[in-house]
Amino acid sequence: MQGDVVFRTIFRLKLRAAQRMLRSACEPARAQQACLRELLVYNAETTYGKRHGFAGIDSIPAFQESVPLMLYEDIRVTVDTIANGSDPHALTRDDVIAFSTSSGTTNRPKLIPITKSAIQRESRVKEGYAAFLVHDHPEILRGKWFVLFNRTDVGHTPTGLEYGSNAGYMYVTTPGIFKRRFFPVPYEVCLIDDYASRYYTILRFLLECDITYLICINPFSALLLARLVDTWKDDLLRDLRGGGLKQELALSDGQRAFFTERLSADRERAARLTAAADRRGRLEPRDYWPNLSIVSSWRTGHSTFFAERIPEWYPHATVREVGYGSSEFRTGLVVSDDGSHNIPVPDNYFYEFIPLGDEEPYRAGRKPPLLLHELEHGAKYHLIQTGIHGFYRYEVQDIVAVNGRYEQTPTIEFVQKSGSLTSVAGERLYEFQVGDAIRRLAEQEPVFFVAYADSEDRLYRIAAEFREQPDEQRFVELLDAALRDECPGYARARADGELDPPRLHVLDPGQGDAYVQWISEGALYDMQAKIHRLKPDYHDDFAYLGISRQPV
Repeated sequence: MQGDVVFRTIFRLKLRAAQRMLRSACEPARAQQACLRELLVYNAETTYGKRHGFAGIDSIPAFQESVPLMLYEDIRVTVDTIANGSDPHALTRDDVIAFSTSSGTTNRPKLIPITKSAIQRESRVKEGYAAFLVHDHPEILRGKWFVLFNRTDVGHTPTGLEYGSNAGYMYVTTPGIFKRRFFPVPYEVCLIDDYASRYYTILRFLLECDITYLICINPFSALLLARLVDTWKDDLLRDLRGGGLKQELALSDGQRAFFTERLSADRERAARLTAAADRRGRLEPRDYWPNLSIVSSWRTGHSTFFAERIPEWYPHATVREVGYGSSEFRTGLVVSDDGSHNIPVPDNYFYEFIPLGDEEPYRAGRKPPLLLHELEHGAKYHLIQTGIHGFYRYEVQDIVAVNGRYEQTPTIEFVQKSGSLTSVAGERLYEFQVGDAIRRLAEQEPVFFVAYADSEDRLYRIAAEFREQPDEQRFVELLDAALRDECPGYARARADGELDPPRLHVLDPGQGDAYVQWISEGALYDMQAKIHRLKPDYHDDFAYLGISRQPV
């Protein structure tokens, strides 16, 4: 079609722009110096820039001397002055046009300024990702795309600025020509308050379409969509046959009229999908999306176990890393299907790193944080970033690992949140160490698990779901040995008798998925809910899972 020729041309141009952008990866040290200088000059006249002498900073060491490391709580009051209008340029030269918010469940979420310049920086990475993806998989241009997003107007500041989901904001600012051609689900679905009704309406739209590209930042969302289609298949196919939405949905009259007007009846497709469900015993994505080529999602850290399950429902699709980023920064550009090699684009943000396990001299100021070109392959680091949107030497509170190189620039992958560690007896056990230990158990590996530190009984409890009934004693022995290998502090505490062996709680089939959905429903943004594998507290979770503190 003529329109497809236009889009192929657009993506070829975007690919050339992305390739030009990545020239900075050939000389990361030089690009980082220039990037930092540009960011400081641009925001030198802000309140924060004047306070810390941005105009006079002429080197990276001078920047590190003049500007302190910051956490969000260090600048919350400053951000509030932007939100209430008392100092609109406290952090940024640009006007703040909206705020994105963190995806956690805190009572006071972080407000991250959105400015014209910040959108441009984020768009460079987003468009570069899409350009390389289309180059590798041009077949996705033949159908529709679906990206799971949340609303932009969770609330408003005293001056009337919206705050909400950054993914939603990026969706609503996507040029109309792309939304009309590729995105069949209207933004208004994310305004449905009821969780089940929102997902049902999304799936009703999607069952009409030939989806070739699925973007679910959290891989559990991809699994959830497939599972819900099968669970609700009778109602969905009835609505597809008749062209409406079932009456039981919690929709206002206006919402029902809006969506019904945009939905179609397709008796032939409904009959074909009904026959497929009868033949297989369940309705699968390959039945309703046979041309699906790519699923983009997180693939590392707390998401690994769900990403590895995507082929169970989507055997005909490739899973591609969606790209590492935080609520504050779109950090990593992924340019292939090969693993999770995120390129921190050297001319986009300024990066610093503190080695994991050797934090004290860096935080005390006796050593300067490492720079992008100084990283070592295989090492893990706490990430610090500076961006044009007003966050300077900002501790993202993520741990990343160096997993390769693009030109002369190290590539990274997300490992875990910095705070996801526990210490019952001084062992300092990290979430990634628990995950690595679980993956070493081979035939004893569960399909789902979450670990809890029990300080009262001085042991770790593992709630786990298995495909088959495990040898519980063998599981505990193998896990205990693997944790000793992964964490020297755990090995010491076990040898000294300060920790007892882990306790296993076996979950019923399906409890893992139900637990994740429960966590998602309680999160500010269900599509980005993070399922942490190691927690210092178990009370609410154990109550939900229906298990006692004693092994099942």
